[in-house]
Amino acid sequence: MTENPYTPPDAAVLTNPSVDIVKLYSPSQVFCGTLLGGPVGLIYFLRKNFSALGDDSAMAKTVLYGGLLILGLLVIPLLLPKNFPSIMFVIAYIVTAESISEKYQKTKQEIIDSPQHREGGEGASVRHINPSDNRGAGSCIGTQCRGLSDGTKVKIEVVD
Repeated sequence: MTENPYTPPDAAVLTNPSVDIVKLYSPSQVFCGTLLGGPVGLIYFLRKNFSALGDDSAMAKTVLYGGLLILGLLVIPLLLPKNFPSIMFVIAYIVTAESISEKYQKTKQEIIDSPQHREGGEGASVRHINPSDNRGAGSCIGTQCRGLSDGTKVKIEVVD
């Protein structure tokens, strides 16, 4: 017996997948992130989406206007009566974040339908994998990717 049964199978490693996957936050996720993170969350989530979409101008505007919003939220309450409900500010910037996300970025359905933002694909399924099989597969892939620099994109094609 000359063949080692534990040798990983030969497979081609494609280092340049044809479609880059881009992660975007949906308007609902921007809403929740802004609700939890406040004005800083608003800036963070909108900026991340504009960055993923490659819109540098909108990224810069998000930081600029977001900074002005935070400054305004520090100054305007000093000019208002003491009994003015502060929840109005919270509602205003949360609704603003969700509206900007829907109007200038992508809706949830557009994200789902876009090939750059899709995970899985036709025939994709999720099922339990035996942990030892998973470790073996990970080891096999790790062996084949040895020598690739960090950040190299790899496409794995499963062939029966």
